[in-house]
Amino acid sequence: MSIEEVVKQLAEELQKEVGEYVQFLLERRAKRKRGYVGFGWEGALKDLKDQYTQWSYSTRSPNGK
Repeated sequence: MSIEEVVKQLAEELQKEVGEYVQFLLERRAKRKRGYVGFGWEGALKDLKDQYTQWSYSTRSPNGK
């Protein structure tokens, strides 16, 4: 049974709700495609690698002392 056939069996109010949910899914999918963050920034901070290490950064207090 296709989706269309199943939806046609629903009451009109539920058909509207299914349509709204499908629209929500399509919009969410479109936002994810637009919001993709690439790795163009990769290596941008390589000149700072000798100045900072994960250990030294994580052991500093929040006020920088």
